[in-house]
Amino acid sequence: MNKIHSSITMTHSDSSMTPNLNSTMDEWMEYLLHLHSKEIDLGLERLKQVAENLQVQTAKDLAGVSNKLPRIITIAGTNGKGSTAAYIEAALMSHQQRVGVYSSPHFNSFNERVRIQGEPVQDAVFIDALVEVQKTRGNISLSFFEFTTLAALETFKRHELDFLILEVGLGGRLDAVNIVDPDIAVVTSIGLDHEAFLGNDLNQIAFEKASIARPNKPLVVGETKEYPAFVDIVESTKCQLLQKEKSFDFREVASDRWVFTSSDTQSRLQSLEIPRAPRLPLVNLPTALQVLSLLDIPFDHEVLAESLVNAQLTGRFQKIEKPRAMVLDVAHNPDSARLLNQQLKRSKRTHPVRIAVLGMLSDKDVASVVRELDEIDQWCLVSLPTDRGLSAEALAERADFSDASRVIGQYASVDEALNILEEQPCELIVLGSFVTITEALAWSKRRESHG
Repeated sequence: MNKIHSSITMTHSDSSMTPNLNSTMDEWMEYLLHLHSKEIDLGLERLKQVAENLQVQTAKDLAGVSNKLPRIITIAGTNGKGSTAAYIEAALMSHQQRVGVYSSPHFNSFNERVRIQGEPVQDAVFIDALVEVQKTRGNISLSFFEFTTLAALETFKRHELDFLILEVGLGGRLDAVNIVDPDIAVVTSIGLDHEAFLGNDLNQIAFEKASIARPNKPLVVGETKEYPAFVDIVESTKCQLLQKEKSFDFREVASDRWVFTSSDTQSRLQSLEIPRAPRLPLVNLPTALQVLSLLDIPFDHEVLAESLVNAQLTGRFQKIEKPRAMVLDVAHNPDSARLLNQQLKRSKRTHPVRIAVLGMLSDKDVASVVRELDEIDQWCLVSLPTDRGLSAEALAERADFSDASRVIGQYASVDEALNILEEQPCELIVLGSFVTITEALAWSKRRESHG
């Protein structure tokens, strides 16, 4: 099977303005963004050299101050990584487990990517870890994601954790997170995204993502389609494949009531009833439950179900009431748009007209995203303030609306669109890029703070 090419890149010359322990997070972030020659540089060779010196590659390395080995769960997938991690995190914390989570990207501050007990790590703690990585890397050049991943692992090493949940950034096999051996590997879904790096062959994408599996360890797959790549991974690693609709299932037994079941003999949670719709995407809940069922924890079923329905995550069907009611969702590819459309169908309309504010990046399939969202009645298109962001005009052209009258506005920014829509009676959905949601959150915060 073809593999994605990667190469070792050594640093050419480090800036004399290297940040230190007294620098701010903003100064560190600016430095790291320009440290490496490529924004995305898939491969593990450089990373492993630094990780080995840092001692952050194994559960034993990450045992923390008490030398207690954390159970490590690594999550890959085209969509659903964040919500699956959030489900697992909420369930574990509801049963008094100490949990660390590494996710990406962030919305307002980088610290959101590194959570301990549900809270973003403090600046001083993370800067201390950044300094340690800087001292250890020598002349090895690291990308922003590689450097910060090592700093996250260094941070987790300094805390006593029962579980560590690591979310893959891109792909799986060559992603920085894959330097750590998980006890349970998870693949949430397979779809097209990041084609410039992963290609458009779904079986190859499945191979890249499932390559986070480890020998004789469980591989939990939320994707129902049978890809040959999964068979290849099982044969090469002897991992235990647990796939949705084969080893575990989830069915609606009444209006807004579901039952999870697992046929795996090693599952400690053979069934669980979910009494109402969760806040996060329902499609990822059974995958999270199968992971939880593999853990040696005496779950209280009522507490567990309650923790799952109340789990939440920024930008995933996130409902905001002030300064005006709206739903925020990072649907930026066809699969995530289809999921958002399903959630909109399931939820009761708050107004006869649904208006979407859409902002997307240039490497995304805009037409397919728009096509999936037949629950949206009218569209407002916005330009995004990044080099990769599409202008509202380009967005309109890419979307190829069959009925141009559905586009009721094209705006220079998310702010401009929301200012106009603030008092307009409608059900408002803001979606697309993480940049779009970040801009909407910032607008909401400013509006609320000014009354």
